[in-house]
Amino acid sequence: IRLVMPSRFYNDLVDKVVEDYIKTYPKVTIDLLLSQVNSIPETDRDLVVTFDLDGLDDMIARPLFKVEHAFFVSPEYLAQAGGNIETLQDLAKQDWVASTHTTQVPIYQQDKLVDMLNCKPRLVVNDITAVIKAVENGLGIASIPLRHVKPELNLVRVAPSYSRGDREAYLVYRQRNYQPKALTLMVEAILQASEERN
Repeated sequence: IRLVMPSRFYNDLVDKVVEDYIKTYPKVTIDLLLSQVNSIPETDRDLVVTFDLDGLDDMIARPLFKVEHAFFVSPEYLAQAGGNIETLQDLAKQDWVASTHTTQVPIYQQDKLVDMLNCKPRLVVNDITAVIKAVENGLGIASIPLRHVKPELNLVRVAPSYSRGDREAYLVYRQRNYQPKALTLMVEAILQASEERN
């Protein structure tokens, strides 16, 4: 079985699933690729964890969990920005750090889409840990999953009435009439671990 997923997701949830699986099914081989790059299952044994379903219309996508985001800067950056980032206009003026090259950031107020913010990130890095580190070091503002924000981090939440909306993580694999048993068992184990975590 070939697994492709972001390293943070593997370390937060799937590492124990894979270790238990290997112990339980010693004849199955796991090929694990930790990557932030959006991947497409190449064979009937590929499992991909992704937040982006673009180009995956003919695949099976099983929802895993939703990730709530908010906007954060470092205290030092906030002081340089005048000590106040509250409005859509304030957000639009900032230096952005992002995990993708998108220039359109959806802005939600509660569950309602209120704007598509045009921004050109000054730094794009395809790993959320690196995004958080860059923001802590005062390089700009980023939309960061709340589950990754810890009290010890050098982060301050700004524009608290806005967010980029929840993002859904999916477990994706190819459709197949007769799924290999080993793959079915892995899918069930990951879904169960995700459900227990939520």
